[in-house]
Amino acid sequence: VAIIGILAAIAVPNMIYARKKAVLSSCQGNLRNLGLMVENYSTDHKGHYPQALAELQTLGYIETALPSCPLSEAAYVLTVGGWDSTTFTIDCPNPGSHVGTAGPRSVTVSLYYTAGAGVIHE
Repeated sequence: VAIIGILAAIAVPNMIYARKKAVLSSCQGNLRNLGLMVENYSTDHKGHYPQALAELQTLGYIETALPSCPLSEAAYVLTVGGWDSTTFTIDCPNPGSHVGTAGPRSVTVSLYYTAGAGVIHE
């Protein structure tokens, strides 16, 4: 019984960490997909970016509901510096709730997609 308890004490935190990493990967995938849709929009609109993610759905760049962070179901946030902006950022609404890259006790400080760099996870 003691051996089973020790094995469980080792395995359970690793299983929880693996689940949190899977949620993080899902969030990163959502950010990447949204970023690619914004880039496609830009290609079709003479280099201009949408002013809101809802435009992607309205114009048919995405046929389903806009994805949200799988951890909190909160909407992603698009930041564009104006109609003539040459860059944009799509932020996860709650990066501090995601697990970090340095192990089970680490926390994500920032999680976003930006033009030219892709998904940034710090």
